[in-house]
Amino acid sequence: MIDTLNAVYPHRHNRDGSFDSICRTCFATAAHAKDEAGLAEQERDHRCDPLALAYWESNRLKARAQPKCEARAYRGFNPLMVKAQFKLAISAYAAA
Repeated sequence: MIDTLNAVYPHRHNRDGSFDSICRTCFATAAHAKDEAGLAEQERDHRCDPLALAYWESNRLKARAQPKCEARAYRGFNPLMVKAQFKLAISAYAAA
C-alpha cells in the first residue's frame, strides 16, 4: 500500500472502494481510480488550475485580515452553530 502520510497527494478511500488523490496546493481531486496503485500516473499529470490557486490565495488573505476571535478555536465553525449543536447534544443526553 502507498504511504499516504508522506505523500505529496494524500489519498482518500471512498465508500465504493475507489480512491481519490487530493492536491495539497489547489485542494482539487488530482486523480480517481479503482485501486490506489492506479493514482500515480494521474498524479504525475496533474497541473493546478490557476483560477483555483487565485481563489484559495484570496481566501487565505481575507482570513488573515479578519480579527482573531474565539471562533478560531472551533476551526472556523460558526460559534452560534457550535452552541446550538452543544444544546442539542445536552438535551439528547438528558432524554436518554
